[in-house]
Amino acid sequence: MERFGGFHAWCVVSLPIILFLGRRLRSYDLGDQMAMALGEPVRYSKPLILLAAVLLTSASVTAVGPLVFLGIMAPHIANFIAPASGRARLVLSAMVGGLLVIAADALTRALIGEIAMPTGLSIVLIGVPVFIVTLRLRALARRAIH
Repeated sequence: MERFGGFHAWCVVSLPIILFLGRRLRSYDLGDQMAMALGEPVRYSKPLILLAAVLLTSASVTAVGPLVFLGIMAPHIANFIAPASGRARLVLSAMVGGLLVIAADALTRALIGEIAMPTGLSIVLIGVPVFIVTLRLRALARRAIH
């Protein structure tokens, strides 16, 4: 239980924030402009939501390791490949997650060979650049639309 001490501290700090701001997250689904029109103080609540999300992500990575990053990355990459909703989004996210794990393992075995390298580390090494490119392309697409 000693290993999870930091995990509990981050959860104690961030879970109340998320629970308090949970209903406000729905207005952000409509976009920042609509959230402001609905009376949401975007200037104050958005940084607080982002801080809580970073704290919870840090806590989960601390407890589980870099594999939890896969759960964050896969839905974003899947949504970029083919925007879907509901069950289709879950299935596509699972397939992208599985594909990333297989690609990371295959690349690790091909490049390193006999040296043992954790799959979680190879997922991070492959997934972070893909994730950054995906988010960057999505931002550029949004700018082109507006």
